[in-house]
Amino acid sequence: MPLETLSENHLISNTVFDAIYPDDLQRLSKVHWTPIEVALQASKWLVVKNGCKILDIGSGAGKFCFVGALSTKGHFTGVEKTKRLVDISRKIQKKSNIPNLEFINADIKTINFSKYTGFYFYNSFHELILETDTIENPVLIYEQLYYDYSLFLLEQFEKLPINTQLVTYYGHINQVPNSFRLLDSAFENELKLWIKTS
Repeated sequence: MPLETLSENHLISNTVFDAIYPDDLQRLSKVHWTPIEVALQASKWLVVKNGCKILDIGSGAGKFCFVGALSTKGHFTGVEKTKRLVDISRKIQKKSNIPNLEFINADIKTINFSKYTGFYFYNSFHELILETDTIENPVLIYEQLYYDYSLFLLEQFEKLPINTQLVTYYGHINQVPNSFRLLDSAFENELKLWIKTS
């Protein structure tokens, strides 16, 4: 199974990894799921010591969380509002017996951010303004909701303690508060590591 191969620290292709998902989710992978090499780097940045608690905001099918949980000593939580995606992620987790991982089916506005030491954000709210390659059908475009969620995220990040880590992938600068400083970047500057300094 692809997850077992990854847990042995062998880098596998995204196509091989994505075979754990149903066909329709495999087709969405290039647009919506974090590539393995990106997930490995982001996880390495976020898990600075054993037991770090990482929240994946809008975890989708759980790909980032699976890679992080298998490649580090951190604990990964994915929050995702689409029940089918959470059900699939939980089924794969149970079958693979990965203990340092959980998936929550909830709106991000119900989550207590203070429980976590680090955060991963792959522009999860972009789905709300996409016209093609959407996860849910029929296509519903909620531009105002996109901005509401982005503002909520900014407010939550502002409340976090100094030294909180944040990794963004294809994020927008207006989704990261001024209280965070850029520490590092990779993958043509699309993957960024931030730390809260004030």
